Amino acid sequence: MASAQIPAIATSSSGQQPQAMVHVEDRAFMSERAFQEACRWLLHRSRQVHSVGVSVRLAGEAGNQYLVIVRSLRDQFPAPVKDGSSNDETKVQHVSADSEDDDAAIHHFKDPVPSVEYNILLSATYRVPVLYFFLHDLPPGSLSGLDAVHGLIVPEQMRSELQQVGVMGGISMSNHPATDLPAYFIHPCNTADAMRDITRGSLVSPQIYLQIWIGLVGGCVGLYLPSQLIVGRLQDD
Repeated sequence: MASAQIPAIATSSSGQQPQAMVHVEDRAFMSERAFQEACRWLLHRSRQVHSVGVSVRLAGEAGNQYLVIVRSLRDQFPAPVKDGSSNDETKVQHVSADSEDDDAAIHHFKDPVPSVEYNILLSATYRVPVLYFFLHDLPPGSLSGLDAVHGLIVPEQMRSELQQVGVMGGISMSNHPATDLPAYFIHPCNTADAMRDITRGSLVSPQIYLQIWIGLVGGCVGLYLPSQLIVGRLQDD
């Protein structure tokens, strides 16, 4: 199971609990109201803190919106660079992560940049967030299907777990609840139990719940919050 670091949040100056809390009896679950609040918060935070290669927006109708997070995958692919010995032809040069010239290396893509799009929706059935995702604009000859998912966005240490239905469920395909497009998703059947184990009986705000959930579920497929976005801590009973 992906480890989720529990972030820290300061209480108000009066020492009172934040007003918007996931109810103590249902701390493993989320209401629609709490989910919408958490989505608006993350969008607001993303606008305050610029993160290169990542964009955040809301989609859907008012009151029933969901998060769309897009992350560039261009660093996963070789960088085409000009070959001065030929006329406007290009050669492909692989830029190593340890190269001293990395700062000067620029990835040029004439076509749209390869990316992964994450959609975070609230499941009406399970009452927990669900992660749907798509791979966009992969270059010709790239991996496809689940091979592309495992090769491009799933951390190596988590691949064997996601190939079976474990604590985080497995990667499946289904029609997207909002767009009806085929999408990959992580089944939420075990999410509530995992969230209950992590929160350890603490009150959590919708914002903190979403942060923990992203660390738990999103980390399995390469979705992480930049450290600048992370705020908050659990409130003990």
